[in-house]
Amino acid sequence: MTVTGAAALALASLLLGAGELRVDSGVRIEGLARQFSPEHGRDDRALDGVVAPRAGLDWRAAPELRLWATYVPRLRAPDLTRSVDLVVLHTGVLRAEIRPDPAWRLAARAGGERGTTDLVTESRATGVELQTITTLRRLRYRAARADVELERLPGRRAQAQRLAGEGLLQALHLAIHPPVLPDLRLAFGAFVDGGEGAAAEALLPLERGVRAEATAGWSVTRLDRVGFRLAAVGTRIERGMTSAIATADALWRRRLTRELDGWAGAGAAGVHEDPPGGTASTRAFPSAELGLARLPSAGAGVEDAEASAGRPSFLSAVATLAVLRLAPAVDRATGEANPELEGTLSAGWLATPRWSLSLAGMGAVVRDGGENTRRWRIEARTSWTPVPTVQLSVGVYGLRQRTPMPDVPSFDEWGAFLALELDPPSWSP
Repeated sequence: MTVTGAAALALASLLLGAGELRVDSGVRIEGLARQFSPEHGRDDRALDGVVAPRAGLDWRAAPELRLWATYVPRLRAPDLTRSVDLVVLHTGVLRAEIRPDPAWRLAARAGGERGTTDLVTESRATGVELQTITTLRRLRYRAARADVELERLPGRRAQAQRLAGEGLLQALHLAIHPPVLPDLRLAFGAFVDGGEGAAAEALLPLERGVRAEATAGWSVTRLDRVGFRLAAVGTRIERGMTSAIATADALWRRRLTRELDGWAGAGAAGVHEDPPGGTASTRAFPSAELGLARLPSAGAGVEDAEASAGRPSFLSAVATLAVLRLAPAVDRATGEANPELEGTLSAGWLATPRWSLSLAGMGAVVRDGGENTRRWRIEARTSWTPVPTVQLSVGVYGLRQRTPMPDVPSFDEWGAFLALELDPPSWSP
């Protein structure tokens, strides 16, 4: 079935009220003790409380079409020891996925946030890119993103590994994606984020941007795939810099063992910058990437290991990722595009069906005019799942930013957290 045919089927299902609708709900309750240490100034301590209820709809309109809608308001008390102030950040996401064929996937996603928060809190979110934190103050914030992606995966084995790996990684709270080089991937998106209102925009100017990517791969041996990736991003900061980055990379991925993949990429990037009231410039930089990822094979896990070997195998339930990437990136504070060296290291262990342990770290060094801006974050947690609908997690985290920019803060933050997640079974109305 073609994509057009699947879309027509989805419209017919909507008009006729067909398909299966599921209602999803849950809540996350978190307590956070943190210490904040600016490079210049006095240390500060705070005790935060967060309650984030979740409501969602999952509509399988047809075998080829699935739609999701999720709303999560996050209610946060920034410091329970000093006041009972409550700030709210509203988050909503809409997703759609069409699978006209087992190998093809067409997905669309739109989401946004609006409310009050601070950038240090947002930087702790799993999967969030390392960005320069331009202010430590609380502010009114707004953001919106939309993405469309068309992908063809290289065979059923790769799809099975991807699905099995994603399930384990979600349980371990790891933002790792199986390193599958697709036959074809086309993606396009747009985004906007920044402060809301004149006071907030002075702290975090509004940034608008678009991005696109095209990736293609071919199997050259049973274990090797080669391909290329073309990517582009353009951003404009309100009353500030306009920047564009175009990157072209050659890629190679090899299956080193049944569960271990390695990959490498190299290429070049072009950067165009147009400052307000200044002269536009164009520069060229190298780009490169090295990575290793280990994901359990489809079906692997603690229970399978117990059945096959009589006792759990440590490696049968461990997921790891190590990536080193060099490429230009747009700085959120200035809008300039400069070379960035970024490293990611994540590991997770599903010790038993109820206990898991995970560690995730990320660091980046940005070179700008002979000076370096350094950022990193790290988090370790252990989780206990007594029943499928309840999970209790405890962990520690750390954040650091060092920058020569006089108007941008340099600081350290350390903290410990305790979180309870309730995820009752979905139900059909």
